Amino acid sequence: MDFACKKIELKELIRCSFSLTKSEFIIIDFLIKNEKEEFSSKEISTNLKLDLSTVQRALKKMHSKELLRRGQKNLSPGGYIYFYQIKNKSEIKKKLGEIINSWAKGVENEIKKW
Repeated sequence: MDFACKKIELKELIRCSFSLTKSEFIIIDFLIKNEKEEFSSKEISTNLKLDLSTVQRALKKMHSKELLRRGQKNLSPGGYIYFYQIKNKSEIKKKLGEIINSWAKGVENEIKKW
């Protein structure tokens, strides 16, 4: 996508719109590509070769932004483990569109004030 004199890649638009770090984007991209599956933080860490604590922080942040679904599986000796899955891709696209439209209206208002 070209904007005036700068080309904006879709991944940068997604990162900026949802305020994602590089690691968070790598994780969400992985989950989107595997949208039918659910993964533990350890599985994501292993698959993407990212530090487990980085993955856990990223998952917590993205879950709070309602980009991910989190399920819990109880372990037989006690305790539990969380599994993550991307929310419906169409929901994320809708949120992205709303963010971009809001930004465009803000730019339009600033131009009118100028």
